[in-house]
Amino acid sequence: MTAQLSSQALVGLGSLRPGLLPTSFPAEIDIAMDQCYDMEPTWRSQLYNKGKSLQWDAMNRLDWSEDLDPENPLCYADVFLPVYGTALWAKLNAGEQALVRQHYQAYTISQFLHGEQAAMVAAGRLIEVLPELSAKNFAAQQAADEARHAEVFSKLAHSKIGIFYDFDDGISALIRWGLSDRRWDFVVLTTQVLLEGVALGMLQQMRDFSKSPLINNIASHVMADEARHVAFGLQELEQFYPQLTAVELRERAQFAQEGLHALRQRFNPKVAWRNLGIDASFDDPGSPPVSFDLTVSRLTRRLDTMLVKLGLASGEGTASASERLAHWQTADESVSRTLQAAARTPVTRHE
Repeated sequence: MTAQLSSQALVGLGSLRPGLLPTSFPAEIDIAMDQCYDMEPTWRSQLYNKGKSLQWDAMNRLDWSEDLDPENPLCYADVFLPVYGTALWAKLNAGEQALVRQHYQAYTISQFLHGEQAAMVAAGRLIEVLPELSAKNFAAQQAADEARHAEVFSKLAHSKIGIFYDFDDGISALIRWGLSDRRWDFVVLTTQVLLEGVALGMLQQMRDFSKSPLINNIASHVMADEARHVAFGLQELEQFYPQLTAVELRERAQFAQEGLHALRQRFNPKVAWRNLGIDASFDDPGSPPVSFDLTVSRLTRRLDTMLVKLGLASGEGTASASERLAHWQTADESVSRTLQAAARTPVTRHE
């Protein structure tokens, strides 16, 4: 491992701003229209009505006057950094550790921003392809939610952090694959289950462990919206998947597992390490610090649970869904205790 950051990484942070290039990809769709306008109350309309009553203005509801620590903008304990506790981390001086902390958090917020735009595009797709008007209404509302979330993370990235990262390669590939498929359930699986399922866990972590009131409030507000989106996606797929053949389900299970693998990789942002000129790779399972490994396990375990519920994460040679869920619920209590203890470590603010 390289113990020092490159000289380029130690100069002005503005010089390290990666370019964000617009991308496009083809997508074939079959547009659906519903002529039944006399809608009876359903679980879809209940979620839609709940969303109407919980709309909020990102610029007015949140107190953007709070100054964030430039060396620790998310105001986290270092235990949440993937390199914390490694031999590399111990060799870095305080200034170099600050750069690692800043770039990892900037990378995290950038991925939130890209994900919100992808979810907004996906919601637009769902308006076109979902067959029922009540589902289209919810998708339209979700598009507005995602636009608001993109506004929040854009302001956070631009005015509070100032470092930007392009789409993670794995997440970008997942979005291209899922959103270019003409089948509506792949769009739902990509955004409302895979992407937003992991986002929920990360937002909960920001809400529970950040010492910044602004970050806490951002996470709480966005999390409330995303929870509705995930609930909608799970319910739609739970009703649709029993109609599929075994071959069709296996195709979706393979897609979900590859998507889950891509999402796990985002917690080790090699592009950020390359920008800083450090060798922070720890693909070896025994290499990451235990506390961070538990954090990643906890975030993705929630998504695992969703996939088991949908019948996309079980098969020959594995434990039954109920056995796996029971094991995860027990393990989650242990993980929570470990993280709570680690997070009680005071966060040093750098003026």
